[in-house]
Amino acid sequence: MIITIFLLIQIVFTGYLFYRLAKKYGKNKIIYTITGGIMPIVGVLTYVLIYICFTDYLFRINRYIHELYSVLLGLLFSALFFFLLKRFSITNNKNK
Repeated sequence: MIITIFLLIQIVFTGYLFYRLAKKYGKNKIIYTITGGIMPIVGVLTYVLIYICFTDYLFRINRYIHELYSVLLGLLFSALFFFLLKRFSITNNKNK
């Protein structure tokens, strides 16, 4: 339950950060916000795929540790995508 609440807070917070990024660089705010909200979910789904592929090695780990890893991977995906978009937004604005 706590992990689900943390994931929801993470989705809202990353969506807000992506909204601010779009506002700062004059990009489409709706698309950036939706993309920011989807990125933690993509990270969790990536962890699920990793777990499916390596079930034999990961089955001894506690369920809560798996949930924590999946949320942390979602946070990592969000941060990496944020910095990539920020970098490319800066370079696109300098060219104009």
